[in-house]
Amino acid sequence: MEAGLVVEKRGLIARRGFEAGTLASIVAGILIEGLLAGIAVDGLEWAFSAVGLSIMAALVAIGVAAYAGYSSWARRARFLMRYVSPLALVLASAAVAGAALGYLGVVEAGGLIVSAYLVELAVGLKLASDFREVSPLYAQLFLVGVGVFVLSLPLVLVNPRLALVPLAGNTVKIIGLAGLYLERARA
Repeated sequence: MEAGLVVEKRGLIARRGFEAGTLASIVAGILIEGLLAGIAVDGLEWAFSAVGLSIMAALVAIGVAAYAGYSSWARRARFLMRYVSPLALVLASAAVAGAALGYLGVVEAGGLIVSAYLVELAVGLKLASDFREVSPLYAQLFLVGVGVFVLSLPLVLVNPRLALVPLAGNTVKIIGLAGLYLERARA
């Protein structure tokens, strides 16, 4: 009887971890949409304005929530979630703090942000294998979206108008995450 309760409790914790991580990732994705749209319209410097830095600081905080959620849920990606993903949070925090305090210029801070997302791409590739258990279709959409988003992000440092490319990838990623969330809710 006790062993069954322990297994049930672990399952509930894992389910809530998936829900928390996925909802946090969807909210982050929506904020990223706004950030990229602002960059496409007003240039890269907009990301380092008070509004842009506030959005990026919120993204770091939301990243901690996603990290906590997925760390308790993921099986295949658990090691990367627990030990590699924090590096992305540190890089992003350093970029935001450095830019806000005037220690980093737009290009340096932008480079740190791109580096943080490259780390997240590595984690996301493995996380997609856990997502496949929920829905192969939505896991694939997530994977394509995150790949396009992260791999095209350096283009923004070259030409801010190209922010529309990672924005499109981010949109696909959000659709994949929303689909995964809804599929899991139905189960």
